Amino acid sequence: MKIAVLGLGNMGLPMAERLCKAGYSVSVWNRTPGKADNLAPLGAAVHTQPTIAVKDADIVVSMLESGPVVEDVLFNQGVAEAMKPGALVIDMASGHALRTPTQLGGMLLTLIGSAPAAPGDIATPLALYTLFHFIAFIVVGIIVASIVQVTMRQPSAVLLFVIVFFAFEVVFTGFVAFLDATSTSGITHYQVAIGNLVATIAMAIFFTARHPKLRKLGRALNAEE
Repeated sequence: MKIAVLGLGNMGLPMAERLCKAGYSVSVWNRTPGKADNLAPLGAAVHTQPTIAVKDADIVVSMLESGPVVEDVLFNQGVAEAMKPGALVIDMASGHALRTPTQLGGMLLTLIGSAPAAPGDIATPLALYTLFHFIAFIVVGIIVASIVQVTMRQPSAVLLFVIVFFAFEVVFTGFVAFLDATSTSGITHYQVAIGNLVATIAMAIFFTARHPKLRKLGRALNAEE
């Protein structure tokens, strides 16, 4: 089995060493070439280009710094295209939990015509996005609360709730897509979708707890049928 290790930092270097000592055929690449020198005596094939390192690999282990770096190496530098069909990529990059809301906040700054946040400043765009999200959920919460009150009197009105929910998701996703089109930054769309899903579940739990009669809504709908 041939394994390529991209990134020889505090975790990547000892991992590559252990793979070599375990008898695997290992090829390595690092953005700073000198870090790979100690692996050559262990049998590792040291490459100066990541595309060459992954060419014949069955498994590619990415130990790069962050998601944006992984994206750059895989897609902008041609690593994904250089891999053979069926090769497995294992990405072990450190995550950035606030990346998506910070990017969205930066796009909001651009949208309202404000100066971009200073390099390294995540507080400003994050605060703006948090305020935007807070206001959006207040508005949606008021609308949903009104629908809940109507549903208490007319159970079939739950259809209106479903329509509003999907309309909100469509509008919000469209708004994110619009912001994305005004910026060169990449947006992790699945994180936005997961965040909205979590918020929706939390809102559903809240309304169910505050309005116990909603638990009987299913039985009421069945009775109407």
